[in-house]
Amino acid sequence: MLTYINIKNYLTVENLEMNFREGMTCITGETGAGKSILLGAITSTLGESTPATLVRNGSDKLELISIFNIKELPNVKDHLEDFEWYDGDEVVLRRVVTAEGKNKCFINSHICKVSDLKKLSELLLTFHDQNQQQNLVKAKRQMTMLDHYCSNESKIFRVKHIYGRLKKARERLFNLRNNFEETNALYQLLTYQVNEIADLDLKPNESAELEQEVKKLSKASDYLQELGSAQYILDNDELDVVSQIRQVIKHLDNIDDSGKAITEIRDTLESALINLQEVAPMMETYANEYEVDPQRLSEANHRLDKILTIASKHKIQPEKISVFYRDLQERLEQMECSDMDLEVIEKEIASLIEEYIEAAKELRESRIEGIPRLEREINNELIKLHFNEDIFTINLEPNKPDYPFDAEDQFEDHGIDRIDFYIQPNLGQERQLLSKSASGGELSRISLVLELISSRKNAIPTLIFDEVDSGIGGETGDAVGQLLMDIGKNNQIFVITHLPQVAAKAQNHILVKKQIKNSITQTNIGEVIDNDRVQEVARMLGGGKNISNESWKYARQLMGIQ
Repeated sequence: MLTYINIKNYLTVENLEMNFREGMTCITGETGAGKSILLGAITSTLGESTPATLVRNGSDKLELISIFNIKELPNVKDHLEDFEWYDGDEVVLRRVVTAEGKNKCFINSHICKVSDLKKLSELLLTFHDQNQQQNLVKAKRQMTMLDHYCSNESKIFRVKHIYGRLKKARERLFNLRNNFEETNALYQLLTYQVNEIADLDLKPNESAELEQEVKKLSKASDYLQELGSAQYILDNDELDVVSQIRQVIKHLDNIDDSGKAITEIRDTLESALINLQEVAPMMETYANEYEVDPQRLSEANHRLDKILTIASKHKIQPEKISVFYRDLQERLEQMECSDMDLEVIEKEIASLIEEYIEAAKELRESRIEGIPRLEREINNELIKLHFNEDIFTINLEPNKPDYPFDAEDQFEDHGIDRIDFYIQPNLGQERQLLSKSASGGELSRISLVLELISSRKNAIPTLIFDEVDSGIGGETGDAVGQLLMDIGKNNQIFVITHLPQVAAKAQNHILVKKQIKNSITQTNIGEVIDNDRVQEVARMLGGGKNISNESWKYARQLMGIQ
């Protein structure tokens, strides 16, 4: 439950600290005093939208802190432990918003996102206002109430889970079938490409080796001719280069000079002579590597041309053909599995349909079993709020009554049922849809009854009611106050009310006042007790500041004070 709030620079509140107790707490004040400020601050710490416009004029930021006691809330403890935020039997929520609109959120001093506060709020507090009363006429809200009453949470989860899987399987099947022609054409193309490359029977590095071979074969004749000419010069007796160098060395030997210059010349010529003597066998060896073979050259050129043609067709380098071939094979293998995929998906869908029907029937049976009990509880409470007996009924039927029960057209994520709440406004009249016949006051009372019944099963400890008693007065107002007090026996509740009958039933009373000080509007929020509380209830009865003795006496009477 909520135990503490600290509000700084929020709207017209400069600084406020309040502690809260169990039971029913009413919040009252004159019109325009700012009764919703307190509740707005509480819900802001729980992730509700908090724009920069809420920062008090002249302040650079607002700061809100709320503290909840979670000693008896194991689900909240588990949630906090999952995120390593747990820090004992209290959880401290803090929200800071700057005038520039920057937000900072904290859970037990751990910085968090706004969405984290929202998730936590679902376990700590529920908020009810006139908008939510209007949601009561919507089928989705009605079904949620029935399922909550019947404790169908696990059954609903199972139905939604199966429905989601079935929907995705249907989408996969549709995509496979819808793309069949396109897929088939692609399959034929991939098959042709794979076969074409397979027929090529490409060897590792074959294209590079063929290029070298073609180059060698195409130049063989020219190279051999040049080699022959070079060898002729070396071997020709007339030219006899070796003998001529020997003659040169012999003439140099006749020079009687041991100087460095002549020695280097003689050594260089002798080295040249040795090298020339070695060149001849080297040239012969080199010539043996070349062979003039026109047939082999034609074959190599033809083979290389086939490789280059395929590479060009796929816009890849010849050395990448093998990698490309493996990719084509993988794509083809995946497509060959498509027929198998269709069969697998169809079997999966058939199995999921059976699972869904079983789960939906179980959910439907639980709803049907719970409806009479819920109708009885609602009608018993409505009598206390001055409704006639047995005016409220619940109708449950298949989503599409004209279709077979197990037809897929019936399937929805909430099951195969459609729900409607009916009331009989006056005796002797036909029952009518709640959405078409209930007035605002009737909706308020019915909504409160449903909240009372829900609170008996609800694990959420704190409830906020924002003027849910609108359109109600007189003896009915007194009954509404009693009903809210009954809800407060099981939960901590906060009620913004304009009804003195409701305020008189509260265990705790908070008064909101607005005042102008130094041309600045300020909102003062505080608890009232004893005579101050009697005075506020009397003001609500009298409708003004001048309280009559009759209003004072009636206020004491409503509050049970002798």
